Amino acid sequence: MRDFGTMLSELEDGEVEKLVLTQRNRVRAVVVSVERWSELEKALESRSVRVDRLPGDATPARES
Repeated sequence: MRDFGTMLSELEDGEVEKLVLTQRNRVRAVVVSVERWSELEKALESRSVRVDRLPGDATPARES
């Protein structure tokens, strides 16, 4: 496996779009850059879609 720091640098530099983390051949997480996350949030806001929490997140949803 490559060094995680190197992979994060590649993500920040735009050399890769996302990092897919797996465990036992199952996708466990997807990592995107802060810039890409911001783009996704803005796209959701423009569609009037609100994401208060992710599935499986035990944190209570924010009130509007």
